[in-house]
Amino acid sequence: MRESFKAILEKIASIEDQVLDNTSMEVDLFTKKQDLEILKILHPRSLGGYIKPLSLSTEQPIKIFTQEAEPQTIYHTISPTTYGNLLIATTDLGVCYVSFLSDDSLKNLQTTFPESEHKNLKTNIHEIAINYLANKPVKTLPLHIKGTSFQQQVWECLLHIPRGQLSTYKHIAIALNKPRASIAVGAAVGKNPIALFIPCHRVIRSSGLWNGYRWGNKYKAALLAYELT
Repeated sequence: MRESFKAILEKIASIEDQVLDNTSMEVDLFTKKQDLEILKILHPRSLGGYIKPLSLSTEQPIKIFTQEAEPQTIYHTISPTTYGNLLIATTDLGVCYVSFLSDDSLKNLQTTFPESEHKNLKTNIHEIAINYLANKPVKTLPLHIKGTSFQQQVWECLLHIPRGQLSTYKHIAIALNKPRASIAVGAAVGKNPIALFIPCHRVIRSSGLWNGYRWGNKYKAALLAYELT
């Protein structure tokens, strides 16, 4: 039976921080205290085999819509999912914010939308989002987010990275016809406000190094191990 995300995250949580944070993944990887199989899949040499050129031709059930102004009302819920409890926030038009649950999740949401009224209320868009994560049929999941034109282009690209595949900042820059914009792409990926639905965790460096994630290295490591095994 395939291992659950929760079980993988628990294994990742037992790995020493200095191992996950090490940029080469070469030191003390396979001590008795560590989980050998998970560390194998996270090694840059292993992850490099999952990097593929990015194709933007596939149809996606997720559509990104731009916020022209701060939404009047934000509706948020804490929802149990395959990936654990998530804070999912929506406007009247779409999902605007998703994060893994932490002590600061709600505070971070309110900081992101300081002028909006915040209501603890589940909406139909929340239901669509939860169904999407459960791999149930979804016609369209709307995302309603604020970003620069370039950021929106990068986020749109991320929607085309399928599960079981990785991309790089360079591949995304090439797909955008801006081959020298890898650094700018990396900055845009880091600003993604929506965990999982916009799969920025599937972007790594061309060398296979994967460290760096808005919601923490342990979550990124667990997501990579879960999706690639």
